[in-house]
Amino acid sequence: MLAAIMKPSFTRYVIFNLVLITACLITIIFADALPFEFAEPAIRSIYIVILCIALPISIIWTGNQIFHFKSKAFTIATALVSALIIVIVFFKTIMCDEPDKIIYTNRSNSSIIVARGFGCGAWGNGFQKYTYHKKTPFLGIFYIKTTVDTSQLNKSIWIKQK
Repeated sequence: MLAAIMKPSFTRYVIFNLVLITACLITIIFADALPFEFAEPAIRSIYIVILCIALPISIIWTGNQIFHFKSKAFTIATALVSALIIVIVFFKTIMCDEPDKIIYTNRSNSSIIVARGFGCGAWGNGFQKYTYHKKTPFLGIFYIKTTVDTSQLNKSIWIKQK
């Protein structure tokens, strides 16, 4: 009786894979818009590699189990689309992401304010544009980021970095 209850059902596997696929796609598409990010670039890189491996495997497994797509064409098409997504994500990460420049640190806690450059594009000319974010540590491996106006900062709390 207990073994039957503890045995994972097919429905649980399907739900898990659909949640994993959804989480992967949301993370890939809306990563810059999410209010949190990894504190260390190495952890972010590992996470991206795991996403890149898990996404095509989950899509292929779910397609085979739910929709009974057993053809090699489905597997190849899924792998090619996933590879295209992976290439776009890595291209953006390698070519367009600049390291954040710390411009202020908080006196009382470990929050920082950073300038994040953007403006990478096909032409790549013009002046670099910056947005300013307050990054507050969360659980040791994440930062919660919020957009901040640096002209409104309380200078007695924030120390300007050189």
